[in-house]
Amino acid sequence: MAPNGEDMPPAGLGHTGRTQAEDGVGRASLTRDALANQLYLKTKPPSGTAFRPSQTMGRTSALKSIGRLEPLTAARPPAVSAPAMGTAGGTNAMGADAASYETTVRSSTPARVGGAVTLAPLTPTGDSSRANGSLGTTDAVPAGSLRVSPSKPPLRPESEDDGYQYLTLLRWMCRNAADEERRRANALPPGPHGADEFVYLARLDRDPNDWQPYALGVREYHGLDRTDYYTMSAQGITHFLDGAQPEFITAERWELEVANYKKIKSLTVFRTYKKWKSWKLWRKSVMSAKMQRAASVLEKNLFVLDPVFAPTIDKVRDACRELSKKRLSKVRTGEVRTLGAFVDEVKEAREEMTEEFARFSAEQTATVSDACQRSLDAMEARLEEFYGDDLPCTDRVDRISGHGSAGPSSPAAGRISTTGSKLGSKRGPGSEDAAQYAYTVAATRRTEQRRCLTFVKLMDYVMCDTMHDMLLDSVNDVLSATKQCEEDQFEMPKPPYRLHKPWLKVQSAMKRMFRKITQENRRQSASKKVREAAKENQLMDTIKDRQMQARHEKEDDELNRFEPKFPVLPQFEVELAWDERASQTVFEPSFHDFQSEVEKTVKSFIDMLAKVKRLPDDKALMSKMTDALEMEQSSGKGLDMADLAYTERWRELVRQVRRSLAFGFDTATRYKDNFDIFVNMKKKNAETSTSQIVENYKSGDLVIDNFRRDTITYLDQKKRMEAFYVDQNVGIVKIKSQQLQTALLPSPTAKLEELSQMLPGLAAEMFNKFIEEVHAGTNKLANLPKSAEDFMDVMRFCVDLRESTLERLGAQAEEVKALYDLINEFGFPIKEEDQAKFALLEDDFAMLETVLDESEGQQEDRIKQFAAEMIEAGKEVNQNLKDLAKAATDEMILDVEAPREQVLEFVEDLTAKVEAQQAEAKRIVKIQETFKVEPTEFESLKAVAEDVALKRSMWVSDKEFDGLVVTWAESVFDQIDVAFMEEKVQKMGKLCVKLERGLQPNSVVPAFKAKVDAYKQLLPVISALGNDALLMRHWEKIQEIIGQPIVRDETFTLQKILDMKCPDHSDAISQVSVEATQERQLESQLEKIVKRWQDVSFAVTNYKESKDTFILGGLEEVFTALEDSMVTMTTILSSRFVAGIRTEVEKVEKNMNVFSDTLDEWLAVQKNWMYLESIFSAPDIQRQLPNESKQFYGVDKMYRDVMRKTRENDNAMRAATTPGYLEKFQKANETLDFIQKNLEEYLETKRMGFPRFYFLSNDELLEILAETKNVQAVQPHMSKCFDGIKSLDFGEDPKSVDIFAMFSAEGERVQLGKNLKARGNVEQWLTAVEAAMVAALKKQGKESYVSYAKEARTDWVRNQPAQIVIMVAQIYWCRGVIECLESENPVAAMEKYLEKNRSDLKDMTAVVREDLTRLHRKIIAALITIDVHARDIVEELWQEKVESVNDFKWQMQLRYYWDDKDDICLIRQTNTLFNYAYEYLGAQSRLVVTPMTDRCYMTLTGAMHLRLGGAPAGPAGT
Repeated sequence: MAPNGEDMPPAGLGHTGRTQAEDGVGRASLTRDALANQLYLKTKPPSGTAFRPSQTMGRTSALKSIGRLEPLTAARPPAVSAPAMGTAGGTNAMGADAASYETTVRSSTPARVGGAVTLAPLTPTGDSSRANGSLGTTDAVPAGSLRVSPSKPPLRPESEDDGYQYLTLLRWMCRNAADEERRRANALPPGPHGADEFVYLARLDRDPNDWQPYALGVREYHGLDRTDYYTMSAQGITHFLDGAQPEFITAERWELEVANYKKIKSLTVFRTYKKWKSWKLWRKSVMSAKMQRAASVLEKNLFVLDPVFAPTIDKVRDACRELSKKRLSKVRTGEVRTLGAFVDEVKEAREEMTEEFARFSAEQTATVSDACQRSLDAMEARLEEFYGDDLPCTDRVDRISGHGSAGPSSPAAGRISTTGSKLGSKRGPGSEDAAQYAYTVAATRRTEQRRCLTFVKLMDYVMCDTMHDMLLDSVNDVLSATKQCEEDQFEMPKPPYRLHKPWLKVQSAMKRMFRKITQENRRQSASKKVREAAKENQLMDTIKDRQMQARHEKEDDELNRFEPKFPVLPQFEVELAWDERASQTVFEPSFHDFQSEVEKTVKSFIDMLAKVKRLPDDKALMSKMTDALEMEQSSGKGLDMADLAYTERWRELVRQVRRSLAFGFDTATRYKDNFDIFVNMKKKNAETSTSQIVENYKSGDLVIDNFRRDTITYLDQKKRMEAFYVDQNVGIVKIKSQQLQTALLPSPTAKLEELSQMLPGLAAEMFNKFIEEVHAGTNKLANLPKSAEDFMDVMRFCVDLRESTLERLGAQAEEVKALYDLINEFGFPIKEEDQAKFALLEDDFAMLETVLDESEGQQEDRIKQFAAEMIEAGKEVNQNLKDLAKAATDEMILDVEAPREQVLEFVEDLTAKVEAQQAEAKRIVKIQETFKVEPTEFESLKAVAEDVALKRSMWVSDKEFDGLVVTWAESVFDQIDVAFMEEKVQKMGKLCVKLERGLQPNSVVPAFKAKVDAYKQLLPVISALGNDALLMRHWEKIQEIIGQPIVRDETFTLQKILDMKCPDHSDAISQVSVEATQERQLESQLEKIVKRWQDVSFAVTNYKESKDTFILGGLEEVFTALEDSMVTMTTILSSRFVAGIRTEVEKVEKNMNVFSDTLDEWLAVQKNWMYLESIFSAPDIQRQLPNESKQFYGVDKMYRDVMRKTRENDNAMRAATTPGYLEKFQKANETLDFIQKNLEEYLETKRMGFPRFYFLSNDELLEILAETKNVQAVQPHMSKCFDGIKSLDFGEDPKSVDIFAMFSAEGERVQLGKNLKARGNVEQWLTAVEAAMVAALKKQGKESYVSYAKEARTDWVRNQPAQIVIMVAQIYWCRGVIECLESENPVAAMEKYLEKNRSDLKDMTAVVREDLTRLHRKIIAALITIDVHARDIVEELWQEKVESVNDFKWQMQLRYYWDDKDDICLIRQTNTLFNYAYEYLGAQSRLVVTPMTDRCYMTLTGAMHLRLGGAPAGPAGT
C-alpha cells in the first residue's frame, strides 16, 4: 500500500525483485504516468513496511520510454548467495551494456574524508567474478602474477555526504573481492583487507519533502536502528526491516537502479510531482474543512430543520401551492368573448382574486406570527431554565410583553415579569451582575428576534415568489390563448365565400352549348328514328351533365376544405361593419381597443399583486421583533411587490403577448382584405351613375349589352353578398360580418331598382323618337311639292332616306326591339300604353317604305316640269345683267367734279341690284344641277359685278380717306395710332393701283392717288415722332434740329407738327428715333436681367437632416441665369447706342461681378466645410488637432450664420451681394486651405506610422481616424490595406477589442495570436495586426510543414489555409526534385517522381469531385493548378535528362525551401534568394502557369534582386 492508501501494483516487476524478462515473460513497455505512480507512491513507505527498491524500478524498456535511455546489454554474472538472508534474492539478468554501465558507475568520484569505518566479516557462500574497477566482467590474469590490492577509499563526514558516497565503497569492495578471488585462484596469500568485509547502512532522510530511497549513509553498529537498516558487501546490499523478510539485491542491480533513479528524478514530471500532490492534498483538506463548517452552519441555521418553524414552512408552502393553482384572469384557450365580456371577466376575476389575496395574506400572517411567537416563547423558556431566578428583566422585554400575542396574559409575558421581580428582589437594581445578565439576555433576545425576522422575510419571499409565479402563469395563460402556434406555422383560412374553379364552369357550359347545337341540327334534318335516338342521347347527356356537375362540386369542396396542421381556436369576437363616412370596412370594436384592453389587463396583474399585504407590512407581527427592526433600519426599505414583479421574464412575456396580439389582429386585418371584393363592388356602384350610363348609351358610347352586363353584374353581386359567410374564425379572432352584409346589400339592390325604372322609360323614349321620325318622313313624302325648291327638298330627302336614313331607322327599330327584349328578359315592368305602341312599330316602318317607293316613281315627270321653269328664269337674269352693265357706264361715276353723295347713292343701288342677280343665278344653277339638266350660262355676271364693285370702292375709299386726314390733323399727336395710320395709308395705296388697272382712264383715280401719295411722304416723320421710346433727351435733340421749341400738351397736334416744317428734317428726326428705339431695347434687356434676378433664389437645404444647419442645394438655375446675364451684359456694353444708359449698365455689371466672385468663394467654402465638418465633428480628431479644430469652428460659426440668414432671405442676388460676404468667404477659404494643409500633414504622420494607409484615400483614412474608439470602423477598409484580409474577427460582442482571427474575401478564417487587442492608436494596433498576420502564417506554415509528412495529402489539404497549402506543397515538391537530382540515377528517380506527381494529381482530382465546401473547392482547385505546373516541370526535367541541381533547367524554376534553423520559407530562382513575406493572400484563384508566366517570374525576381521594379503588361493568360 502507498502512503495515501492506494494500491501499488508492481507493473511488470516480480515479487522477488526479478523483472519479467527474468521470469521468461515478454518485454512490455510502461507508460510515463504508470512508472511515476509506481516510483513515487512507494518512495516513502510507512513504518513497519518493507522497502523493496527493486520493486520501485521498472524494466529497461520502461526507463527507455521515460528517460530515453539507450538499451543496456551485458553478460549475466554468476549467481551470488547471501547466507545472512532468510531468502535468496534470486539471479539477476543484467540488461545493461558493460561500457555504458561502467561509465555510469564511475561517474561518482570519491572525495577524501576523515574517519574510520569498522567492517564486520561476512562469510560468502558462493563464488563471484569481479572485474578490476568494473562489474559484470572477468579479467584474465596470467598465472603467477600478483596484483596489489587497492586501498580502501576514504569517506566524507556525514554532514557532507550527499547520500551516494557509499557507492564508491561498494565499488571498492567489488574490486577487492575480485582481487582476493584471483589470489586464491593463483594460490597466493590473501590481501590486507580480505574478501568478506561488509558495512552497515541507514537511510539519511534529511529533507522530508525530498525523500530519496537510495540515499544511504554508513553507520556504526552500536548506533544502528535495528528496525530498519542495510548491510553492504561485495555481493550486494541486503535490507533488513522489522517484521519483514530480508531482501537482497546484487551490487550490479543496485548500481543500475540508482543510475536509472537519478535519471528519472531529473525529469520535470517527477521533480514536481510531490509539490503537486502536496497542494492537492492541502486543497482537499481545506475544502473538506470548509464543507464541514458550512454543513454545521446550515444545520444550525436552516429553518426547515427547526421543530418550531418546519411545520409553519410546510403549511405556508401548502397554501402557496394551492394559491399557485389560481389565475389572475379567466382567459382560457378556445373561449370566445367580445370586448365587453372580456372587460366584465377581468373585473370579476379582479374582485375574486382581491378577496383571495386578502384571505391568503391574513391566514399566512397569522400562521407566521404564531410560529414566531412560539419561537420567542421557547427562547424565554431556555433563558428561564438557564438563569433560573436570576433571569433579568429589561425595559425592552417589558415592551415586547405588551404587544401582540405576548401580552400580559401570555406565558412569555408571565415569565418575563415573574423572573424580573425575582431578580430584583434578590440582587437589587444596582447590582453589577444584574446589569451584565441583562445585557446578555437582551443580546440573546435580539438574536432570536433577528432569526424570527429572517424567518418572516423567508416566508415573505416564498409568498412573493408564489405570487410572482402566479403572475407569470397568468400572463402565460393569456399568451397561450393568444399564441397557439408559431407565426410561421399559422395558416390563413379560406376566403369568406365559396371558391370555384372557373374553367370547370366554362367547360360544362361549352359542352352543353355544343350538344344543344348538335341536337337542334339533328332535329331539323333527321328522320323520326334519328330524332328518337337523339332524344335518348339527350337523356344520356343529361345524366352525364349531372355526373360532371357532381364531380365539379366535389372538386370545389376539395378546394374549399380547410384543415390546418396547427389549428387555432378563436378568443375574441369582433364585428366587421361599414363606415359610411370613411367609405371603408372597420372592426367594431377596433383592434386597438382590444389590444389596449388586453395589455391593460396584463399590466393590472401587477397592481393586484401590489395591493397584497406582505408580512413585513403587518404591524402586529413586526412588533414582536422591535429590536431586530431597529438594527435593520439602516438597510432601508426593501422592494415592493410591483418592483419584484417587473422581472425580465415578465417583460418578455408581456412583449410576447403584445406581439401575439399584434400578429393575431394583423392576421384578421389582412383577412379583412378578402371582403374588399364586396367593398369594391359597393364603391364602384356608388361611382356608377345609371342616368349617366343612359346618356352614354344615347350618345352611342354604349350598347344594349352594357345594360345586360350591368344587370347580370348587379344580380351576381346581390347573390354573392347574400352568400358570403357572416361568421369566420381567423386565428384568435372570430369575425362576424352581418352588419357588413346588411350595409352592402342595398348597393346592388338599388342599382337593379334604378335599371328597372330607367330601362322602360328609355325604351319608350327611343320608340317615340323613332316613330316621330317615321311619321314625319311618311307625311313629307305624301304631300305634293308646290315649287322647284320644295321638289328639290323631297328629292334630297328621298336620296338621304334611301342611302342612310332608312337603314338608320331600321337599326333604331332593332335597337328598340332589343331593349324591350332585355326588359322582358329580366322582368322589368312596362306600361300597357307603351307596350301597345311598340306592337305597331313594324307596320309604321313598312308604311314609310311604301310611300318612299311611290315618291321615287313620280320624280321623272316633275323634273321635266320644273326644268322648263328654270330655263325661263335664266333668260330673265341675263337680260337684267345687260341693263345693269349699261347703267354702270354713266359718266357721273368717273367725273371727279360730280357730287360725291349722289354718286355714292347711285353706285350703292347698282351694287344691290348686282347682288340680287347673283343670288338668283346661283339658285337657278343649283336647281338645274339637282335635276341633272344642263345649267344656264351667265357670261356677263362676273364682269358687271367686278366693274360695279371697283367703282363703288373708289368713291367709298375717297370719302373715307378725306375723313381720316381731317381726324389725324386735329388729333393730339400723342394719341394718334401711328400703326393704324400706316396700315390705312398702305391699304389706300394698293387700292389706287388696283383702280388704275381695272377702270378706264378717268379724273377721279389720279386725284385720289395724289392725296394718298402726299400723305405717304409724311409717314416717316410721323412714325419717328410717334416712337414710344423717345425720352426727354431725345425731344431736346429734335428741338435743336427743327430750331423751335416743342410743347407736348393738348395743342400739340399733327397739324402743328406740319406747321413746324418737321417733314423737312425727316432724316435727322428718324436718326434720333432710331437711337431711342435701340436704347429702349438695351434698357429692356437690362430690365430683364434685373427682373430675372428678382426671381432667382438659392435652394437652401438641410445638411444631413439637421434642422438648424443649411447648405446651398442645386445651383443649376443660378448658374444658367448668371451665364445668360453675363452674355447679355457683354452684348449691351458692346452696342454703340449704350452711351445714354451707360451708368445704369455699369452698376448692374458691377453687381454681377460681385455676385460671381462671391458665389465662387461661397461654393469653395461650402465644399471645404462639408469635407471638414464630418472630420472635425469627431471627438478623436478634435483631440488630436486642437488648433485646427478651433480655427475650423470659427469658420463653421461664420458659415452657419450666413446660411441661416440666407435661408431667411434666399434671393440669390441680394444674398450674394451683401456687403462683407465676399471678404468673409475669402478669409474663410484661406483658413480652410491652411487647415487642409495641416490635415494632410497629420494624415501623412499616420501613414508613416502604418504605411499601408497609403492605399487609402484621405476620406477613407479620416473615416477610420474619426472613430478610433469604434474598432469596427476599420472593417470596410481592411481589403484595401491588406490584399487578402477582408475583415477581422472581433467576436460576437460588437464592442469587443479582442482580435481573434482574420477573414478573407472567400470566407477563409485564419486564427491570429493570443492577446491581440485593438487598443491605442489605430496605426499601432493595425501594425500589431500586420505582425500577428506574419506570425500566424509563420506558425501555421511550420505546423503544416511538420504535419505534411504525417498525414495523407488528401486529408492534410483540408486542414490548412489556402496560402500555406501552396507554400508547403511547393516546398515538399522542390525537396523531392532535389532528392531525385542528387540520387545515384537521377533520370530513373525523376521518372518515379513523375509518377508520384501524377498520382498526387489524380488523388486531388478525385477529392475535388467530392461534396466540398466552396472554400475547400477553391483551395484544392488552386493546388491542382500548381500541381499541374509542377508535374509539367518534372516531366520536362525527365525528358531533358537533367542530372544536376545546378542545371539551368532546374535553376530557372521558382523553388521553395524550408530553413530549419529559422523555421521560415525561402524562395530561389536562378541566382536570387528571397524570404517568404508571409503576406496573407486568402483563398484566391490561380491562373494556369504558362511558359510566359515562368519567364515573367524569372524577369521579376531578377529585377527585385537588383533592387529594380517590374510592370508586366498584356492580356491575362498570356
